[in-house]
Amino acid sequence: MEYYRFYDTDLYGNEEYDISGEQYKELIKECCKHSKYMSFIIYDKSVKGYNQLCEYKLGSIDIAPDSKYARKYEILYCNICAGLLNFLLNNVNSIFEWMLGRGFLNPEDPTFYREDGTIFFSSSIHEGIITLRPKGDDVSHIVFNNPLWVHSDNDVRANKMIYKTIDLPCNICTDTEAIELSKSILEDLKTSRKIKEYKFVGLVRYELHCYDVEFHCKKDSKYRADENVIVNIRMIKNKCDVFMASAL
Repeated sequence: MEYYRFYDTDLYGNEEYDISGEQYKELIKECCKHSKYMSFIIYDKSVKGYNQLCEYKLGSIDIAPDSKYARKYEILYCNICAGLLNFLLNNVNSIFEWMLGRGFLNPEDPTFYREDGTIFFSSSIHEGIITLRPKGDDVSHIVFNNPLWVHSDNDVRANKMIYKTIDLPCNICTDTEAIELSKSILEDLKTSRKIKEYKFVGLVRYELHCYDVEFHCKKDSKYRADENVIVNIRMIKNKCDVFMASAL
């Protein structure tokens, strides 16, 4: 799969880059055009626009890191609609303003997802990296109008890949059932030596019989010991897809 990446500095950190003004608006409109929902990282609920974002809330996951030095945070998922688009276009003037810090008081790391759960756009704003994953979508008017977008044919670390599809004997009706079934799938991954351990992170319920369950895992010892993966299990009416992403 091809992808396009944009960095906020040159290799030596001498020049600073951004996507702002009309180019920022075009980028956001393109992301909303190809996506069903999006997420923000929330470290502090007093950030600008948090209550407004909650008007479009689809679900959220609270993250409490193991390390006492790491900050707790919320992943806030929102439905993409005209109101949310208006919020995105009018609360900042550039993509790298989506952060809490450096003089900004905003939600962090906007990520846009297609209806099937794959990522169209992701960001790590503090690290100064944003990524487009068009998957056949025409984004030429975005990337060709700015020569700082870097093109590649391989982005193993950041794209979700379907591991397998499972037909369920019946609909899953409760959060507990969704979590327990997901854990049994993770045990199968352990048995097949795809992973060696896993930790439940959170669950998002979209409607009856529709769930996303997320786990953070470590690969089996035949891989590098420090290599982690994210496993997302999506259940939609008698069927579930297991997605694996190759880095946390």
